[in-house]
Amino acid sequence: MQRTRYEVQRARRQYDAVDPENRLVASELEARWNAALETAAGLESRLRELDEKPAGVTAQQRRLLTEMGADLPRLWNDSRAPVEAKKQILRTIIEEIVVTTSAETAEYRLHIHWSGGVHTELCVTRNKRGLHRWTADKKVVELIEELVKVCDDKTIAGVLNRLGYRTGQGNTWSAARVAQFRSTHGMSGFRKREDWVTMEEAARKLEVSHTLVKALIRKGILPAKQVVPCAPWVIVSGDLDLPVVKAAVRASKRGERIPPTDPGQQELSIK
Repeated sequence: MQRTRYEVQRARRQYDAVDPENRLVASELEARWNAALETAAGLESRLRELDEKPAGVTAQQRRLLTEMGADLPRLWNDSRAPVEAKKQILRTIIEEIVVTTSAETAEYRLHIHWSGGVHTELCVTRNKRGLHRWTADKKVVELIEELVKVCDDKTIAGVLNRLGYRTGQGNTWSAARVAQFRSTHGMSGFRKREDWVTMEEAARKLEVSHTLVKALIRKGILPAKQVVPCAPWVIVSGDLDLPVVKAAVRASKRGERIPPTDPGQQELSIK
């Protein structure tokens, strides 16, 4: 007992003789060493678990798994199935997706590598130029193809906005957006033709008001056509010299009523 008490006292004196900073370093190293030992013990335990042969699937468990697999499409498409859970499932069962393409084929080839080692190949058709999820309505494409024959980009934008059409992103139309749309879809710009005039140009040539030209068109005296409602009226230049048009203009300038149209004359369809 005397010897043991003596050794403890000596150890205490030696410990007190050590520099306080060195004692702190020694204590920290000891803590790190103990933590490393605990980590190593945990890893060894996991290795032993992995080496053990997993238990086989019983017949009942196999039947339950098969039933769950049959219900998977219904569960996957159920509105109550959270999107986050679906993403987590896909991240678990898919290792990677390799996409290949070439200029010769208008499709993408997707090679899906599943976690179980099975590979699946899918072919997805590439969108044509200008086609994506923000693509404008097909009617807009057809409409601009017709309007560009008789209107500049600013006028086309106004027609589209008055008709309630929007861009693929839901914006209103502007001249710049129409120009970009034409470029994307390979449409040429507006080129004025010499064989037709607008309603405003017809009014200047006939030296009458815009309102009178509109009345002549409405009464069927002056042939004209419209691509769609709100679009400019297109008038063939030669039709300004028609006798019935000249007679109506002279009567209007004299303050007389516009003569009726020829009953046998058919109105030009605006469609």
